[in-house]
Amino acid sequence: MDDLEWIDRLINKDARKRDSKDSGEFAGMSLSHNNSECFEQFREIFLNLAHEINNPLLIISGRAQMADLNKTDSTIVEENIKIILSQCSRIHGLMKKLLFFSSALKHNVVIKNINEIIDSSLKNVEGMIKVAGVDVRRDYGVNLPAIQLDEFQIKELFSNLFINAVEAMPQSGVLGISTRRERTVIRVEIRCTGEGFACVNF
Repeated sequence: MDDLEWIDRLINKDARKRDSKDSGEFAGMSLSHNNSECFEQFREIFLNLAHEINNPLLIISGRAQMADLNKTDSTIVEENIKIILSQCSRIHGLMKKLLFFSSALKHNVVIKNINEIIDSSLKNVEGMIKVAGVDVRRDYGVNLPAIQLDEFQIKELFSNLFINAVEAMPQSGVLGISTRRERTVIRVEIRCTGEGFACVNF
């Protein structure tokens, strides 16, 4: 089974349970109220998680040792770095699936300033931004009111948008982010100089 397929299967299984329930009983995805079934579901998650994270970690460790032993051979080092990065992407994909699953179980609704949320999301991809040589230009509205939002979901949204923007500018560029208030709405605009990335407004 693919390393992410079991999470999709678990999410879809719970989604079907949710749809079969009365719509007024559940606002989102839920685990069974039956304790034994709930235990088995979490047991399945943890067992698969341990297995799927351990495998790429072993590969990363082995490849790092190979690169260290052959540090004078740039070809071997580059080859091992590529494999290490691919395994990191594999773990990242796994974590995104799990975070989506956990966020569906419990919403983290808070009241926060959108500028703070954006800054926090940028911090998550700071390494990518520096490596790509991207210049981040902020044009934040002042005295914006705090708004009610799901902190995990909105940070995940911004992080994904920033990652896509940086990937569209591998040889440097400009990432522009602006916020402003329009009557009762807080508007966020994200632009970049990379190809294939359209301006995003919401």
